[in-house]
Amino acid sequence: MPPLFISCSLESPISAFRQTVWVYVPYVIPCGYLCGVGTVCSMYRYTADLLTLASRRAMSSPPCVDGWSHIQCPMVESEWDQCLSNHPDKAYSAYLLQGIREGFRIGYCYGMSTCRSSVTNMQSATVRPEVISSFLEAELHAGRVFGPVDLELANTVQVNRFGLVPKGHQPGKWRLIVDLSSPKGGSVNDGIEPSLCSLHYTSVDEACVKVTAKGQGVMLAKFDVEGAFRTFPVHPDGGLFCGG
Repeated sequence: MPPLFISCSLESPISAFRQTVWVYVPYVIPCGYLCGVGTVCSMYRYTADLLTLASRRAMSSPPCVDGWSHIQCPMVESEWDQCLSNHPDKAYSAYLLQGIREGFRIGYCYGMSTCRSSVTNMQSATVRPEVISSFLEAELHAGRVFGPVDLELANTVQVNRFGLVPKGHQPGKWRLIVDLSSPKGGSVNDGIEPSLCSLHYTSVDEACVKVTAKGQGVMLAKFDVEGAFRTFPVHPDGGLFCGG
């Protein structure tokens, strides 16, 4: 769902990810259930939750720093607008287009938690600091990183810890973790209602039912979009929650 991360390497000042997304945004699947007598619901099952998250605004405006409010998104709004013109769920379509244009809101609720910055990274990050630095350098080169910023602004940022996990079946490849669930009781995720960011993915059984319903000769394709979660920009007013 997607989420903008402000991040830094272990040796450098604070920097900011502009292109990460949290678990709520990508891969939302159609409802497909009978919501009325003899009718199939045409809405995505998570539309209401996404709109609730989008309605939550930050208590302060984005900082007045050159480049902070710039939204860089590889998705072209006009092309998506055309593709979504006949989508049955108009609210969901409008949500996507607004997010592409303005960035997606994190949905942090100020009454649920008070953020506290992490003071250490995960052990996996301290063992391989060169991997963290290399990743941040690549993100900066791709235009998905903002920073570094001065110390005055850095002191207002929620700093989240880094971690690394090896990619399965890809020796020498790592996945960067920006842990928005730490510290416990004072994390960014503690301020986001779990009921609004829970997903149900399509099962293999459901896919088999869809395939067999189409009859003999039908083909099923699976694909993976590299860096898909980083193609969704976070709204600038959420940047202060996403430091590292």
